[in-house]
Amino acid sequence: MKKLSGFLIICALVATGLSIPANAATKAGSPCKSKGQISNYQNKKFTCIKTGKKLVWDKGVVIPKPVVQASPEATSTPTPSPTPSPSQSAVTKVEIPTVPTSFSDLSKNYKGISLAVWTDVRKKMANTNVKTEFIVSTGPTTTQPSDKPDIQTLLKRASTIYSDYSQPAQTKVFYFNNGDVSWAQSQHRSLSQPKFNESDLANNCTSGSNCGAFGSTSMGVGAMFMGVHLSFLDPLEIYGGTEVHEFTHVVQYSLYSATVSNNPNKYLPGWFLEGQASAVQQASGTKDYEDYLASRQKWFKHSTGSLSSYSSSEILRFLDLQGVGKYDGATWSHVYDIGSFVTESLIAVGGVSSTMELIKEISAGKDFESAFQSIYKTSWSEAKIAIAEAVAAEYVDSRK
Repeated sequence: MKKLSGFLIICALVATGLSIPANAATKAGSPCKSKGQISNYQNKKFTCIKTGKKLVWDKGVVIPKPVVQASPEATSTPTPSPTPSPSQSAVTKVEIPTVPTSFSDLSKNYKGISLAVWTDVRKKMANTNVKTEFIVSTGPTTTQPSDKPDIQTLLKRASTIYSDYSQPAQTKVFYFNNGDVSWAQSQHRSLSQPKFNESDLANNCTSGSNCGAFGSTSMGVGAMFMGVHLSFLDPLEIYGGTEVHEFTHVVQYSLYSATVSNNPNKYLPGWFLEGQASAVQQASGTKDYEDYLASRQKWFKHSTGSLSSYSSSEILRFLDLQGVGKYDGATWSHVYDIGSFVTESLIAVGGVSSTMELIKEISAGKDFESAFQSIYKTSWSEAKIAIAEAVAAEYVDSRK
């Protein structure tokens, strides 16, 4: 951990999107940027709402002042406050974790992995280069959660994250609930050579509280089937994380060569295919850095399943079980959580772009280990040890 001066702390907070709110002169009826956005101004809490075709701040509600209640043991005689010693400071020092710069210091600086990922993803979200046209269709009985922001805004944000890479000219997006599975299957039949089966839509949308999503690119057209449910919602499903996850798959398939596209798991590890999408989903699909850390914390709490623990040796075993050309059903669910944390290590060292470059090199004919060496300047056999140690340390911290 590295202590920073007040000025550097503020710079770091601004760069990473931490809580320095842009709420200057918020007024009822004035324009705002995104539905559901919150701004606290002059002791009032304002919420961004949609009126007609415009997004404006509502009238705001007064923020109540906290009331300090005396405990039952308290007496009416005030106790004198101790005089602060010269060593005490009125300013709380903020410690910013040191971010890793290579696999050699990854396990030492594992506390900075999340900050490095958040910073890189949010920087990419800030650009406005949308490279695909999203054509959205919604099932006849499907409705979105009431507090979900504008769909096109969320989708376009997903495109900007990967604006340095090839994307299909059009991406068709189908939102459906459990009652609209047949409708979704009919839309699936209209696609040319889709990368998943029609039956997958039904098998992964079994109730009103469990409806999955798929994303791919086929014949130059992106396709996203977005299952919608209104109960047991995760914040990632509200703030665009799921859209980013599935669009990551769209970009993956857009970069694959024809050979790789027919069977990606033959050329790329299973933990990477879903881990890449999940890592970027977490960093982009939360309101702020605090919510991002809270969302990651939930994933650290997942059951070990068939793994004996989340030790570095078990994480290494998982990476082998879900390696190139392999599939292990007993540990497959961990491609989303452990896979995400492993991919975060890659992003922390080389940025989101490095993970897409890995796909490009493999599509150009290199095997996974050769492509990894080319991009990260270290062997996968060495890097995975450092990664396993760092991820295991994160799991230990999450249980303190």
